Amino acid sequence: MGVDLETELTQQARRILFAPHAEAARAKIAAAADALAAVSETESIMPDVFTAREVTTSNGKFGHIRIWTFNVPDADEFIQEFVRLAGLLPQNGLIIDVRDNGGGLIAAGEQLLQVLTPRTIEPERSQFVNTP
Repeated sequence: MGVDLETELTQQARRILFAPHAEAARAKIAAAADALAAVSETESIMPDVFTAREVTTSNGKFGHIRIWTFNVPDADEFIQEFVRLAGLLPQNGLIIDVRDNGGGLIAAGEQLLQVLTPRTIEPERSQFVNTP
């Protein structure tokens, strides 16, 4: 895990205060027998992790996926949802937005990089630095 706890807690507070619909969506998905049946279009089954939408620019329509956090219990589920959302968006370009992301499960980020490139990603080994 690699988490900036202050950023993670700030994001959670913002979600509660300014995005109650995300909390309601999370509860609806958790209560559903089939998570995919509980969402429509580009809604995520992980609403506190992803927001996906189509954006129109002067260069055309692009996909936009906001990754709010990598603080997830399962990297494989994270990747499956990212790939599902990316497949629902325009295919001529993708904006991946990680502003104010406090980190989380390092394997999720590394696997995401692997999804986005045909080259092999060599994970960075853990390193610790002791400073004052």
